[in-house]
Amino acid sequence: LTLRPKIQLAHRVVLTLDPNWSEIFYGEAFTLRCEIQDGGNTGWTYEWTLDTINLTTTTNEYRITRATPAHRGSYRCRGRTDSSVTTVWSNVIKLTVAGKMKVVLTLDPNWSDTFYREAFTLRCEIQEGGNTGWTYEWTKNTINIPTTTSEYRISNATTAHRGSYRCRGRTDSSDTTQWSNVIELTVAGKMKPKTQLSRSTASINQESVTLTCSVSSSSGWKYYWYKDKSLYKPQNPQLYSDHPLITVSPGGTYQCRGGRGDPVYYSDYSNSVGKNKSLILNINDNETHFYYTDDSNTVSISTVGESDNTIWTCFVCS
Repeated sequence: LTLRPKIQLAHRVVLTLDPNWSEIFYGEAFTLRCEIQDGGNTGWTYEWTLDTINLTTTTNEYRITRATPAHRGSYRCRGRTDSSVTTVWSNVIKLTVAGKMKVVLTLDPNWSDTFYREAFTLRCEIQEGGNTGWTYEWTKNTINIPTTTSEYRISNATTAHRGSYRCRGRTDSSDTTQWSNVIELTVAGKMKPKTQLSRSTASINQESVTLTCSVSSSSGWKYYWYKDKSLYKPQNPQLYSDHPLITVSPGGTYQCRGGRGDPVYYSDYSNSVGKNKSLILNINDNETHFYYTDDSNTVSISTVGESDNTIWTCFVCS
């Protein structure tokens, strides 16, 4: 077996930067060019290194359209022929990229309060970070969290998750971004938020009533309704309503509760509100007038007529 000796040509190799500025700023474009002086028309391929690590390009130009901190470092190049004859290495150009990328930390869902056993996700976004292979550092109350991805997800929040969170990015070459904004996460105790159901005051001749469902704290709630303890769908086929008010017709007992998130986290069930038919008896100028109303805080009578078995409530007005 005969080994072919490696041959190194004495051609001078010159590496240049275009534009030839002393500093490249974040987001700018630049091109490095490798010139083999007196290289003739030989079919050269090119080798490039960044901090002694090989780059994948084999042409005489290495172009970056948007500079990031990952492009900082010392560049050099050389030429190679098909017969494995190489030139000497070029001069070294040390490239600096000024500026730090903005890092934004967000909470999803972005609610003012997180409740016990709710799910939430913190996302770390490096704006204009390109396709660089970032790993991520996270801290809670300045203590490192053992995750290296861009998301930190908790499926069952507890009071142990309360605290101040932040993140930053790191490249393979150990360049880091600045720290993100801080998110202060509060997690309520084991008590579910309270829910209150109320109804509008009925008017004469009104045969429907408006129910209002209120959850005691935070935001982002959808409203789940129950009639006689079975799910009631005012926006059928949707299981919930987007609005806390619904209008119902006479009869039945109603409750509600709030739900939000995925998986859905529910508030407590509300108090119950009955919707019984009632009647106003109005005596004026010796004439008798009967009206429907929803106010049940009066005296009941057993029947109104032979054909009506409803329990009515009677008001006497003058």
